[in-house]
Order: sequence, then C-alpha cells, then structure tokens
Amino acid sequence: MDTTCAECGTPVPVDAPCRALLDRLLEIETRVLPHVGDAGRAKRAHYLAVATYQAQHPSQVTTEALEVLLAGLAEQVGPSPRPVQQLLRGAGHLAAGDRRVHRRAAPGDRSHVPGWPTRWTRTARDVGERPDEDYLTAVEEWARATVADLARAGLLTAPDGRTT
Repeated sequence: MDTTCAECGTPVPVDAPCRALLDRLLEIETRVLPHVGDAGRAKRAHYLAVATYQAQHPSQVTTEALEVLLAGLAEQVGPSPRPVQQLLRGAGHLAAGDRRVHRRAAPGDRSHVPGWPTRWTRTARDVGERPDEDYLTAVEEWARATVADLARAGLLTAPDGRTT
C-alpha cells in the first residue's frame, strides 16, 4: 500500500520515507557513475540528483541554502554551466562558521517557502524507475523539469529567462 509524500506528491510505501527514493538513486550512481568517461559529467549528475531532490523537499533546508541550491540548479541546466566543482566551491560559504544549511523542522513543514509546489512534473521515483543506462539522461530531465515547475510557480527564473 502506498501513501503520498507531503513534499513532492509522489507515491511512496507507507513504511518507507521518500528519502528512500534518493537513496535508490545514490545506489544507482555507484553502478553507473564510475563508468562515465568524464569525471565532470559524473559529478554533475550527482549534483543534479541531490539538488533536485532537495528542491522538491525543502522542509529540511534553510531559506539561504535553498536559494543558493536553486541558483546552482538553474545554472546547471542552463546554456553555459560552470563545472560543478567551481559551483560547489562557490557555495562553501553556506556552511562556514556557525551557519547552518540544515533546517530543524517537521517533515513537510514549508512555512519558510510559501507557495512552494507539492506536485512536480517528475520526481526521484521517475528517475529510479528508468534503466541504469538512462540514468544521466533521466537525472538531467528531472532537473530541467523541476526548474521549469519552479519557474511556472514564479519562484525561479528558468535558464531561458522566463518565470512562467
């Protein structure tokens, strides 16, 4: 029997949190990414998976961290993304000193992001259901769809400059 994730709206088993879907993607990465000939492309796929999951599950992320994450996600699906390593170095300030990235809140608490979508064109479940050989493409499509969903909601400017 399934229930629905309060944050992304995807069906999940009653006894397994939606986070298990991200864990499944990370497990797929252990099989797929070591065989990607371009290390930068593999790192980008990992970044897209984690950042897209967090964008769809913002309850545990601070507003500041979410803003940086979304800017990076939009850049990575845009026409001229920086290498992911440069992006991550630039975001390192978020965890400096006593600053926090993690937000202590009840699962599903979105009080810090009013109007945030709870239904998405694609979710981690969609990526995990694809064959391993489609992983890089599936993660890219998921990230692009999420950025487009946020742009339609007026919460992010899409790489093409549109907000709707």
